[in-house]
Amino acid sequence: MPLPKRVPWRQVQAGQRPGRLTAEQAAKLEKLGIRWNHRLEAAWEKGFVSAQKYRTEHGDLLVPVRYRDKNDFALGEWIVYNRQRYLGGNLTQNRIERLEAIGMVWSTSNDLWEQNYAAATQYYLEHGDLEVPIKYETPSGFGLDALGMDWTNRNDRKWMSLYDVAAAYYHEHGNLNVPSEYVTPDGVLLGKWVARQRYAYLNPDRSSARVTPERKALLDKLGMVWEKYDPWQERYDLALAYKTEHGDLEIPSVYKTEDGVWLGSWVSRQRQERRSINGATREQIEAAAAYFNENYTARINVDEYAESLHMSTACFIRSFKQYVGLSPARYIQSLRIVNAQRLLERTKYSIGEVSEIVGYDNPLYFSRVFKKETGLSPAQYRKAERAGEQPSDPQEEDAQFCQVRVWPHQGEQPSDPQEEDACTPNIDKNRNS
Repeated sequence: MPLPKRVPWRQVQAGQRPGRLTAEQAAKLEKLGIRWNHRLEAAWEKGFVSAQKYRTEHGDLLVPVRYRDKNDFALGEWIVYNRQRYLGGNLTQNRIERLEAIGMVWSTSNDLWEQNYAAATQYYLEHGDLEVPIKYETPSGFGLDALGMDWTNRNDRKWMSLYDVAAAYYHEHGNLNVPSEYVTPDGVLLGKWVARQRYAYLNPDRSSARVTPERKALLDKLGMVWEKYDPWQERYDLALAYKTEHGDLEIPSVYKTEDGVWLGSWVSRQRQERRSINGATREQIEAAAAYFNENYTARINVDEYAESLHMSTACFIRSFKQYVGLSPARYIQSLRIVNAQRLLERTKYSIGEVSEIVGYDNPLYFSRVFKKETGLSPAQYRKAERAGEQPSDPQEEDAQFCQVRVWPHQGEQPSDPQEEDACTPNIDKNRNS
């Protein structure tokens, strides 16, 4: 007959298993310093000590769930664990009494609301309102969501307050042509706000702001110009008015309009830029197009590029568009989309990889631009192009990057026609995904 298996006394003492060690034997072992279920007991005691310190510092045990003490102990999670064991009837009476002695709260809903309400009262006394940022937390780490406050109309209230500032500007100036850097005497960034409304209206998919029909109607009452402000056109209109009044454009260089525009200097600059359009500017635009062809996958700052040519940004963009047929930004975007099409047709790169290769950091934004330009998402385009087709040479699906140029155009031919659709091994074939 086999001997019965010995049962560890620690499991017996913890109430997990019945054992055969007598009380006298257990007492002798305890005199030697043995601790039953030592590791679990030590962990609980560590949490209790941390809870005592928190109560001393904060006056309660309403510990945020993610709170960690100075020793990186997850006290918030420990409190929740003991609260759950209590509610489930699995916490010993000794531990219940010890926790209650230091202010343990078994049901937190009412206590948290009261504490947050007190924090909201303090905020009101300091700021004079309850326009609390949604992610605002008190110095002790509490948010104000427990108040059940109605956040839904806060954006409308803020928008209307800024609209009132815009209306005041309109009544003073007779228009809403606010310079982008304009700041009111009270410190309101009105120029940026008006520019943001225009951008949000023209680019609803790219802006987090929203111009509802009601908001648009209000701005229309102030004469909002939704098309992007064109300072060149404004100065042209002023020059036309001057000619109508004076019969010529012989404007003194120091002449300034009532709105503060140095019209004489502007007309002089136009003459200088026109004289260069058939000389250096043509060469500069050709060089710019070549530069964009080679570097469109990188971040190209048009302002900095124009400055490197000692030209104003407006003059450079206007000259480029006159000569090439597209603005620099549209030209670069077209290069990216055309080459993305080739990659989708001829390689097995993922959409994210194609996005990165042609210069877009955000695959979602790339997909939106691609669909706007082609009418199909990248995945739909690839599926349509590859339906029922297999590459004649499997190696063509490797990392050869088909670098297609958008310009020359309108019947012009490049010096080497084969360059216009030349597949160049621009991408490392061992590129990590």
